[in-house]
Amino acid sequence: MSADAWEVCPICQNLPEEWRKGIDYLYGDIPLKEFKVVEEEYNKLKQIETVREDYEVGLNNDGTAYVSFLAVCEACGAEWVYSKKNIHASNLLDKQSEQQCI
Repeated sequence: MSADAWEVCPICQNLPEEWRKGIDYLYGDIPLKEFKVVEEEYNKLKQIETVREDYEVGLNNDGTAYVSFLAVCEACGAEWVYSKKNIHASNLLDKQSEQQCI
């Protein structure tokens, strides 16, 4: 499996926990100049791609297919895993069924 893509994490968005629901709560609580600095940092962090996606799709020698997917966020540790093996070709199964009916 190889790293094929990087994404922004839908769970943490690479943000500190106190910022994950936004930073609007800070507006008015801190000086405007300080809020602008926080807002700039917030927007920069939200754009950083921290989820590494590894996936592989292929065919086996026996005619079956396989799919494997793994994604992990380097910031918060969220993980997504999917694996399916021995996927049969639907058109081959249909043809075999037709032949058995004849």
